[in-house]
Amino acid sequence: MPYKPAGLDHVNIYVRNAVRSHQWYTDVFGLHTQDIAKHPGTDKVRAVFLACDPGHAHDIALFEVGDDAPLQEK
Repeated sequence: MPYKPAGLDHVNIYVRNAVRSHQWYTDVFGLHTQDIAKHPGTDKVRAVFLACDPGHAHDIALFEVGDDAPLQEK
């Protein structure tokens, strides 16, 4: 059963794989998909916009950086 937050306020998250991350955020937190942006002229997902409440503007934006993106330094 997903844990659904009561609310969030516009968070941008850079992910290696937007499709995989989209699935995780909807499965685990029960978020609603507001929009999916694709690279022009392709079916490749560039970004996914999610919300806690379907009637609210997006709360989380997942931007794909690709599997080969460097790891973040601590």
